[in-house]
Amino acid sequence: MRITKKQLKQIIKEELENVLNEGPLADAQRKVPRNTGNPFIDAFHTLENLSGPEASLAGWVNNAQHQARGGNKEAARALDIVKAAFRKERELAENTTDLTNNEVR
Repeated sequence: MRITKKQLKQIIKEELENVLNEGPLADAQRKVPRNTGNPFIDAFHTLENLSGPEASLAGWVNNAQHQARGGNKEAARALDIVKAAFRKERELAENTTDLTNNEVR
């Protein structure tokens, strides 16, 4: 089977998007509800992975923390929701690791 350069570029683009959409940030984004009307939650769902998820996530957290300290209740709620999603993700990962380690023994 032969593929064109255009098809190859499309395949590479799709695979790159799949890799960028894996990991803790993507998992947390799936656990946080969408369309809540909270601009901070909306911003969390549109984080770009261009410079790595940590850089984008750190910028979002810094902005939300700054706004929450200034009395913005939507920012404070968004931080709580996102923290809970990451906690759930970490607990799931720890439980999976525990199960894997128990199976090996």
